[in-house]
Amino acid sequence: MVQEISKPAQTTYWVAKNANGDVIHVGVVEPNQVVTTPQDVLVGFTTKIGQIESIEEFTGPQPAYNYNYNEIEQIWEFLEEDLIYLPVASGMASDLNNALYQCIKPGGTGNYAGEIPHETWPNYVLFKLHRYDTVPIDLSVDPTPLQNALAIAVADGGITQAEAGQIVADVQANAGQEIDLIDFIPDSWLPYVLTEQDAISLGYIVDNEVVPGEGV
Repeated sequence: MVQEISKPAQTTYWVAKNANGDVIHVGVVEPNQVVTTPQDVLVGFTTKIGQIESIEEFTGPQPAYNYNYNEIEQIWEFLEEDLIYLPVASGMASDLNNALYQCIKPGGTGNYAGEIPHETWPNYVLFKLHRYDTVPIDLSVDPTPLQNALAIAVADGGITQAEAGQIVADVQANAGQEIDLIDFIPDSWLPYVLTEQDAISLGYIVDNEVVPGEGV
């Protein structure tokens, strides 16, 4: 029997599963669109997080939010395209990474991005990002984790209080909407955003592979 989601009231993230619960296809259907599948189960979610959690029931935890589901291999993978690398002080990296994730899923314990440590230089890690990612801010977002993470950077002189305040204000103003990932990067950090070649030159990536010990 064909399953269908027809012209939903809002953007809907769907997952099609077979009788065994294997995730066969995933996608997005807009209010003016229809999706059909011969699979046994077709479920829709109003948030991408809902879709991700449904996929995780089959394939295991998503390593970081900016990983995608590979339908063919049935694994999470990071798409190697339009990459940028953001240096973040090691002392605040974990808090900031989770704070970004909590903008999408309040109270969540995951990370937004994969982290690349340096083999011999422990002061900074790199967040591995897609330049054109958008971040869907949850309607009930709590800015406190982001404020606390950015406060570490302010205390260390990494960013100004004004920059931190603007980032938090932008998140609050865009609750329930998507904002560009690049908007999370303070102006004073933009000169330090790295290309893949920069990351290789600095020793974070060896032969196009993350150095041993990469975390997510």
